[in-house]
Amino acid sequence: MNISLSCNAAVRPIRAATMRERAGWKSCRTAIGLLMLVACTVCGACGNEKVDAKFRLTAGPVMVFVDDVHERVDWPPARRYLWDDVSQELLRTKSATKVVPIESEESLRQTHPDFVKLTCREIGELAGAEQVVWIEVQDFLAEEDITDATNAAYFAVTVKVLNPKEKSDRHRVRVWPDSPEGNYVSAKMTGSAVVRAKTKDGISKELTAKLAVNIARLFHDHQLEDFEKSP
Repeated sequence: MNISLSCNAAVRPIRAATMRERAGWKSCRTAIGLLMLVACTVCGACGNEKVDAKFRLTAGPVMVFVDDVHERVDWPPARRYLWDDVSQELLRTKSATKVVPIESEESLRQTHPDFVKLTCREIGELAGAEQVVWIEVQDFLAEEDITDATNAAYFAVTVKVLNPKEKSDRHRVRVWPDSPEGNYVSAKMTGSAVVRAKTKDGISKELTAKLAVNIARLFHDHQLEDFEKSP
């Protein structure tokens, strides 16, 4: 009996110590987990950092208008590629529920001899749009000859959203962003990517596809990408 009591007495401290160790490890794991969660939230290390949409488009018809008033796009199909890609990306991400067909713009060009004199607001109104995503070309380079290995091809635009129905106050026509310059968006390709694309047409298609994704992200929530983390 005394031996049994001695054995039980010897076992209890060992069990107690083991439970304390387990509790300590559990607390440690919890602390590490919290630290990792904080790190992921701050730097996006887990790829789960959410970026809110900068602006929400209307549920009504949206017109995508690619404006190249300074004729910087020296490969004409690229303008249509950008329209197609942006329209599809807006619909795919549900940033817009309806996009005014490109045929509406083409019809206006044919039926209005003074089309080039129309404002973007007037074009949107004639097309029956509730909002216009006005994309103004700022820069374009899609050459097969590479002069810069890290920035071999690029497409840069500014984006604004207009209310084509606003006629009484021109200061209320632009509904986003606050700055008159618009929101700057760009896409670029490295020298190796240009080589893979091979032709000017192939380069243009890759640029517009990338640019369309970046433009659509202005209008829907998304996860932070690596390229967005860089200054």
